[in-house]
Amino acid sequence: NTVQANTTQIVTTNPIIEINGEKIVKIEENTEYVDAGISSIKSTENINKEKPRFLMLFPAYKEDLVILNSINSFLQQDYDKYSYDICVIADHMQEATNTSLKSLPINVLIPQFDNSSKAKALNFAIANNATNYDYVVILDADNVVDHDYLTNLALLLSENDYTAIQCHRC
Repeated sequence: NTVQANTTQIVTTNPIIEINGEKIVKIEENTEYVDAGISSIKSTENINKEKPRFLMLFPAYKEDLVILNSINSFLQQDYDKYSYDICVIADHMQEATNTSLKSLPINVLIPQFDNSSKAKALNFAIANNATNYDYVVILDADNVVDHDYLTNLALLLSENDYTAIQCHRC
């Protein structure tokens, strides 16, 4: 029961690269990548264009000072609350932060990595989310987005057949 990223559209702020014919989300400059390639993305005709389901991933390595603000802000989305889930990958976070995160209506995963990386955190999250989503959105732990971020993203996706979207801070 895992999210199959090779059948899910991925929305990421990271570049998409091609390795041996497979399109991969590049996570770090040290050649570490999310294992789930996106070359076999499901057809956009199978996606609910009116209200796609999003999995919001917030990898957070020792991000105790910023993660709660980002998540509380994201919870103010005007998008249908049943059409997205938030997952924080709380890697080496303080127990008080984890407790606060667990009190919110989100999924909190606490991996135990010897050598942590963003790629490992994202792979861990994809392997531990059992619901199917139309899109996976990757945000940094300190990202704060407008309340209409998902509404605007869904609109953009409904008007285009994008495989991936690269976002940037304004």
